[in-house]
Amino acid sequence: DASSFNRRKFGAMRTDARTGLAAFLGADADEIAITRNTTESNNMVINGIPLTANDEVVIWDQNHPTNNVAWDVRAERYGFKVIKISTPPEPNNNEDLIKPFRDAMTRNTKVLAFSHVSNVSGVALPAKDLCQMASENGVLSHVDGAQTFGPMAVELHDIGCDFYTGSADKWFCGPEETGVLYVKRDRVENLFPTIVGIGWESALENGAR
Repeated sequence: DASSFNRRKFGAMRTDARTGLAAFLGADADEIAITRNTTESNNMVINGIPLTANDEVVIWDQNHPTNNVAWDVRAERYGFKVIKISTPPEPNNNEDLIKPFRDAMTRNTKVLAFSHVSNVSGVALPAKDLCQMASENGVLSHVDGAQTFGPMAVELHDIGCDFYTGSADKWFCGPEETGVLYVKRDRVENLFPTIVGIGWESALENGAR
């Protein structure tokens, strides 16, 4: 039944799903958007943050390609600088993981983007500390949660990140082609949409959607 009458029921179901995802991730429903996967969510953030030639983005060299190479591709087009940092292979404490990011940040840094947990080494970064450091320096924080959405208790308001992404088909053990994008409420107006469709006029009222 492809009628509009039948399709309308999915609107309420989608709203219920967003509300459930928000509760699961320690966020508010209007800060959550349902996407296809982490890749799509990452690219929405990467392509949606306004950046200029004088800006810098600090990323972890263990990021997934969609939060790593995707920055390089956009930088090639717009001319901003991507700074990749490495962390010790055997860190002794959180400071060993935080210091390389702190040392890489300058007055031109606009975004700090990192994987919550590396899919390469399994190292978990101290996300809350890194996001707090970014906030104190006026830097946006983007956390790729592909490896933490599901197996770990994630409280986004407590972590304090501006953006968080994840996929339901990984550790969440949910359906494929279902992802999540978190946009902190006061950052919604700073993230421009990659695709504009029907309903754009009320975009800000719809929050992360």
